Amino acid sequence: LTTVHESTPEDAVLGLVQRCYMNPECQNLPYNIILRRVLSNVDVIMSIKYIDEEDNRFASGIYYRDIHFQEYFEKLKE
Repeated sequence: LTTVHESTPEDAVLGLVQRCYMNPECQNLPYNIILRRVLSNVDVIMSIKYIDEEDNRFASGIYYRDIHFQEYFEKLKE
C-alpha cells in the first residue's frame, strides 16, 4: 500500500514507468515491457479530487488490474 500523487491513474502509471528508468538495470528495457510489468504488478490505482474546501472528495478515476489491464496497456503503449 502506498500513495502516488498524480492527477489520474494514467499519470500514476506513467510516473511509475519513468521511475523504473531511473534504475540503471532498467534503462535498456523497452518501454512497453516496463509498462506491462507496472500494469501487471499494481492491483488498484485510485485518483481522488476535492469537491470543496471542507475536504469533501470523490474518486475521480480508478484502475483495477483485473478489469482495466488491457485498456490501459493499449492506451499507454508506444
